[in-house]
Amino acid sequence: MRKLILALLTGAYVCTGLIVWLLIWRNGGGVPAGVASFIGTLGLAFAFHGLIERALDSNAIRNDIGALREAHLILVDQIEKLDARVTQVVETVADEALRRSDELTSEVHQLEDMVQKMSYRLEDQLVYHVEAAQETRGCATPWRGVGSTSTCNPRSACRSVARCSTRASRGCETRPAG
Repeated sequence: MRKLILALLTGAYVCTGLIVWLLIWRNGGGVPAGVASFIGTLGLAFAFHGLIERALDSNAIRNDIGALREAHLILVDQIEKLDARVTQVVETVADEALRRSDELTSEVHQLEDMVQKMSYRLEDQLVYHVEAAQETRGCATPWRGVGSTSTCNPRSACRSVARCSTRASRGCETRPAG
């Protein structure tokens, strides 16, 4: 379309140039003055054509740049919204992980306490049953197994009576058998 318009305008410029040439030649200017006026008219017409086309193109470029700026602003706004959402998700995940870690830590502490209490109970029951077994065998000192401070073995005869308080002091009080 643009080439067709340029061809039609060029034909109009040539016609205008020929009209000016004929006017100057017929009014006594001669052929050389007519040719010079033809060339001058064509030059003037194409110069105006170039100025008008450049102005139209610069307006189109300005409009395109304005639309591109608007698109960039919309894109930046969307990126900021997405960044805010991602930041919120990361904070939520971190908070949730910290909360779960705290819950697991407290549960582990509770389980450790329960295991410790069960260990104390089992140890007390073991001591009770060992004392009962020793009394039936004739040994008065309770035997506590590996790591015990008592020297009394259920298979040997005891020389002292030991009373242990496993929950309170974890130590033995020995007194001579009497």
